[in-house]
Amino acid sequence: MNAIHEAQREAHRRDDGLVLVCSIGGKPQVATFALDALLRQGVNVKRLHAVHLSTDDPRLKRSIDILRAQFATHPPYVQRGISFESVPIRPVRQITDAGHPVYGKPMMRIDDQAAPDAIWMTFNGLIVRLKTEGMAVALCVMGGPRLIGLQALSAASGHVFARRPMLASVHARRHP
Repeated sequence: MNAIHEAQREAHRRDDGLVLVCSIGGKPQVATFALDALLRQGVNVKRLHAVHLSTDDPRLKRSIDILRAQFATHPPYVQRGISFESVPIRPVRQITDAGHPVYGKPMMRIDDQAAPDAIWMTFNGLIVRLKTEGMAVALCVMGGPRLIGLQALSAASGHVFARRPMLASVHARRHP
C-alpha cells in the first residue's frame, strides 16, 4: 500500500492526527509544500516540526520567521489548528546519570565534526518523543543540506517498522 494512504488511514483512525517533521534550510516552502500535499490527501496533520541548523544564520532565521508567520496567519493552517515547532540541531554534550541527553548550542554548520551525530541525535530524539506521545509521524527531508536528510533517514530507519507508520521523502538536485 502507498505510504501516503497508510499515513492517511492512521491519521483518520487517531484523534490526534499526524505530525510532519521537516528538515529546513533557506527555503521554507519545502515544509509548506509537503504539508499542503498531505492536507490535499485528506491527512489530519496536527503539527509541523521544522528541524534546522542555528538561526544565527540570517537565511535560516528568515525561513523560521516565515514559517511562524504562516502558521499564525495562513487560513488553512489556522482553521485546522496546525501548530508549528522549531527544532534546532544541537550536539549532545553529556548524558545524565538517568540516561537523558544534555544538549549544547545549536549547530551553525554541517562541516563541524560533531554535526553528523548531532543531526542523528536530534532527529532520533524528536521521533522517539513523538512516538512516545502516540503520534503518527511523516518525515520530509527535502530541505537543508543533504547530510541532514541522510542522517534523518538513518535515525528514522529504526522507527519505520514500528506500530505507527512514517513517511519519508528525499530529493537530490540534478547536476548538469
